[in-house]
Amino acid sequence: MLFALDEAHDLIRVEANGPMRSSDFIDRSIAFYASLDAPWRYHRLNDLSRSTGFVSYEDLSRMAAFWAPLASHITVPRKVAVVTTSRLVPARLPTINQLYVNQPHRVFATLAEAETWLYDA
Repeated sequence: MLFALDEAHDLIRVEANGPMRSSDFIDRSIAFYASLDAPWRYHRLNDLSRSTGFVSYEDLSRMAAFWAPLASHITVPRKVAVVTTSRLVPARLPTINQLYVNQPHRVFATLAEAETWLYDA
């Protein structure tokens, strides 16, 4: 799993390749975000297009609990793009968007589509 900060676009990039364990993905995500001074100021791009597995509802909820106090600092909504071929992620989008205030999530089939949405002001 790769985490990168793209300051030019106010973006956190997360790339998962191969088999992905839900708890590992969330643990590593939380550790990365906790290492930043102001993680709420970034849009996020989760590229899961080359990974297998899924994030469980339990782990989504755990991540949402981590983000809840951070979300209070968000003054401008921050977008979250997920690139995946999974049918599960789009089906869960309404639940995901309820868990994350001021952070609209959208699912994309390609990285190019996700970047266009994220970079569009």
